[in-house]
Amino acid sequence: MTACDFTNDQYEFESYIADDEEYSVMTLPSGQSFVSADLDRDKDKYYTILQINVPDESVPWGLLSEDEQKNDLQYAAKILIDYAKSASWDNNYYLYVKIHNAGLDFVYDYETDTLYYSKRLGQIKLMYEDFGTADPKELIGNLDGEKFLVANQMAETKHEVTEINYSTFLSYNVFINDGCFVDYGLEYSTAY
Repeated sequence: MTACDFTNDQYEFESYIADDEEYSVMTLPSGQSFVSADLDRDKDKYYTILQINVPDESVPWGLLSEDEQKNDLQYAAKILIDYAKSASWDNNYYLYVKIHNAGLDFVYDYETDTLYYSKRLGQIKLMYEDFGTADPKELIGNLDGEKFLVANQMAETKHEVTEINYSTFLSYNVFINDGCFVDYGLEYSTAY
């Protein structure tokens, strides 16, 4: 146990949501399914982070409207809040919901109703419209795709090989490390 009295409630949370849904897979209001990937708490500083994954990448979650995205994240947060009540948590935690889909992470600050996402999202939307994918790896080997990535500074060509620059996809991130809340990358993010 660390100084921050770290606890991981993942198993209990998945058991809680599995009562209603097989395999802890649930459907968001947008119609996309999600899986609970991680649930961590920093009890000393009262941060709670629920990370969910949207495994279906055929239509990337980041392409939904802002209202649909917030509605999905508020829905996931309310599931966690219901769980916290049933588990008799003190009502003094600060809640974030992280969502991972199509190689991008989004962080939703439930307390301020703010969603943080990569400044690259606009280019990802263009990539999806032009190439039918939001995954830059799928454009490697496609000459027009590689040109798009390089022109948008999402990749660079070295020795005639195009390599994706994943650091350009960074966004605001929050997590629990050694039992303590950590955040970074706000400067790479846009928020609404």
